[in-house]
Amino acid sequence: MTTDVPGPPRAPLLCVVAPCFQEEEVVGDFYRELQAVLAALDGLRHRIVFVDDGSTDGTLRVLNALAAGDPAVSVYSFARNFGHQAAITCGLDQAGEPDAVVVMDSDLQHPPSLIPQLVAEWRRGCDVVHAVRQDTEGVGFLKRLTSGTFYRVFNALSDTQLTPGAADFFLLSGSALRGLRQMPEYHRFLRGMVAWIGFARATVPYRAAPRTKGVSKYTPTKMVALAKDAVFAFSSKPLRIVSRLGLLLVALGGLYFLEVLWEKLAGYTLVPGWATVVGVVLILGGAQLLTLGLIGEYLSRVFDEVKRRPPYILKQGAPPPP
Repeated sequence: MTTDVPGPPRAPLLCVVAPCFQEEEVVGDFYRELQAVLAALDGLRHRIVFVDDGSTDGTLRVLNALAAGDPAVSVYSFARNFGHQAAITCGLDQAGEPDAVVVMDSDLQHPPSLIPQLVAEWRRGCDVVHAVRQDTEGVGFLKRLTSGTFYRVFNALSDTQLTPGAADFFLLSGSALRGLRQMPEYHRFLRGMVAWIGFARATVPYRAAPRTKGVSKYTPTKMVALAKDAVFAFSSKPLRIVSRLGLLLVALGGLYFLEVLWEKLAGYTLVPGWATVVGVVLILGGAQLLTLGLIGEYLSRVFDEVKRRPPYILKQGAPPPP
């Protein structure tokens, strides 16, 4: 009679999700730094999930070469450019069931050397660990101004609060990842979604290295689109604000006509004023158009949600390994 002797327990699995877009120049350097950091982590297995967001340069070729030489690397590629948030979503979908997952960009602006600190906070019991950028060296004045304004406006409008400087560089425990997967939004603002799910959390400060290769892929247009998705996905206060603006304009209009009536009854000569009429029409017309525009922003997002289109389409990729 033989007795089965259980083997040693498997080490926890850490998965790193890295979206890529036009990163042919830098993704190889990123992989080498990341691999060195992951190999030095004690007591953890690791897996790396690269998601190519429809790059038109040689990014996918470089990623496939990395995967051919490292069984821990998986590569997924979009049929076209679906955007940074969709690429992160794909990586989280394809990460399987890890014990923890780290999301970071592949342009070396999110330093792989910070991963041990994120893991240390996770091992202390934190389910969500955000890396928060502390320095602004190399960041233009306009970028600093718009970034600071965005965080202030978002936190003023939304009940979900964001830490200024916390971008899409974070660690999630397996429980937090499963919670995030329950949110099927089409228009995704992941740092807000991660803040919304709750769980015990911590922050780790870092300083980004100067960019030596490549350029930022977040154009002003993409930044504005992301900011709109953030505000409209996490707050209905803009609708209440324009409603109050409408009430204020109605009240001002009523006061104006009471003043006109008083002048008429007091015997003052009223000089017809086209400027006043046109001014009132422009104010009311502008307020109406602003209100309709805000309603349209919300309705367009409802329209996109009810269509239930997937946030991305893969041209390369397979189910994650068990």
